[in-house]
Amino acid sequence: PTTSITATNASNVTVSSIYKGQSVIITYSSTTGNGTLTTSFTATANGVATSPIATPGSSGAVTFSPIVQTTYKFAASNSVGSSDASVTVNVLNDDPVINFYTNKTNNTLNRGESITITWSATANQTITSTTMTGVLNPGVGGSVIITPSEPGTVTYTFTATNPSGTSVASLTVTTILLAPTASLTSSDADNTIIAGESVVL
Repeated sequence: PTTSITATNASNVTVSSIYKGQSVIITYSSTTGNGTLTTSFTATANGVATSPIATPGSSGAVTFSPIVQTTYKFAASNSVGSSDASVTVNVLNDDPVINFYTNKTNNTLNRGESITITWSATANQTITSTTMTGVLNPGVGGSVIITPSEPGTVTYTFTATNPSGTSVASLTVTTILLAPTASLTSSDADNTIIAGESVVL
């Protein structure tokens, strides 16, 4: 018998790589040759071979969603001989890339000041959900102005998810309570007056 195997996407385009979270269609076939045909289908990932199709028959098409590089192999044999075909699908990581920052050095400000927190997330696949501390429906990008009323630290977290996975970024905003400053001067140049004179403090 002779064998063949291909990897295609949902648009029936041959592919050798997919993003993590995507699917690939493995199509295999063999000629019957002479005599009784025996076939097998294996998938090898991280050096471990499995048999995801117990009885593959002489042909078929199966959808897989591998998370690491996987080699799919279809083999057929009869009384005359055997043949096999294989295809390797590389899996590319596509976790969202997050930018998360403020407009203050070291994310630090004095009480009474304001700080702007900005976030964004990008990926090749569509980002399906995001969350942001204290912000409803943050989307894939935006900013918020915060004016802390009390000194201390607050940690803000932004997450973004797509079919490949979830990325998380955090930053801590520190608000400082400054000590008061005091000054005392007099209206006299040398701070010296004659008894009975006046001075403005």
